[in-house]
Amino acid sequence: MPPLLLCGCPLASARLLQVPVSPTLPNPEHQHPQHGSPPPPQDKTHRACGARLVPDPSAFLDWSPRCSAEELLDRLFKKSVVTEAEVKVYIQQLVEGLQYLHSQGILHLDIKPPNILMVHPAREDIKICDFGFAQKITPAEPQYSKYGCPEFVSPEIIEQTPVSEASDIWAMGVISYLSLTCSSPFAGESDRATLLNVLEGRVSWSSPMAAHLSEDAQDFIKAALQRAPEARPSASRCLAHSWFLKSLPAEEAHFINTKQLKFLLARSRWQVSRAAREGRRGMLCVPRAWESGKPGWASSVRGLLLLSRGGRGACPVQRPRQGEDRKTEP
Repeated sequence: MPPLLLCGCPLASARLLQVPVSPTLPNPEHQHPQHGSPPPPQDKTHRACGARLVPDPSAFLDWSPRCSAEELLDRLFKKSVVTEAEVKVYIQQLVEGLQYLHSQGILHLDIKPPNILMVHPAREDIKICDFGFAQKITPAEPQYSKYGCPEFVSPEIIEQTPVSEASDIWAMGVISYLSLTCSSPFAGESDRATLLNVLEGRVSWSSPMAAHLSEDAQDFIKAALQRAPEARPSASRCLAHSWFLKSLPAEEAHFINTKQLKFLLARSRWQVSRAAREGRRGMLCVPRAWESGKPGWASSVRGLLLLSRGGRGACPVQRPRQGEDRKTEP
């Protein structure tokens, strides 16, 4: 199994792990070539690769870039065809990363495909990045989060009930379904429609792509996407699931056509573009989105969502209730 590397916002990572920040790094070869001090972030890739969290008492901040700008879905798309076993390698690394974060008392709270980067174009290692909304776990008091990407937020964020490690497990389950079926389980025509689908929690298993998944894969995803947070398994229990412990015989392998991901990638890029126009970091205030009912990407990139999910038994898109204001995207 390739080593999993975690990276993210340097200051957030240092604060959460209580790692002392020093302009002089312990390892000279990792120092900035001229000054030995961290260069200022210049783009998303640099920020994403800013800090390496090492599961060791002598953890240090590594300011040198350690991954490419390639996202997990980009890698799957470029492969054109993958098997369930190939996708499982990525999901297992993601769960191992969450297990480490949770063991360190950290909630990520923004697990989504753009925050899962490939380390190197020629390797299968991944990094979890962007710790801008991470929280240190405080067992003595409830914790809440208002921000997230509608497709990947857990029901408790929508309902504004306490978040926990289970909130990250939910997002991991959504990414697992998306990566294995090349369709989003909850995407709707608007942010509010998507949030309605998340609260309803119905995932389609009748589509051709989902129906070909092994029973272990389906059981793994169903466990992660349980409505009640306390019913979801911990990251450690996820790693002990039979899906990771068994190998599917080669003759039973089903090929997944990842070219269908182009519609999901188009949506992701549109969301980033909209976020830039609105002056935010790609995160919505979920309670505000829930109240506003503002149309999402499908209203602006009409037809892409239908093409990416249509005819495969995807969850029905929830329409605004009669009488609700149907605003249009500027």
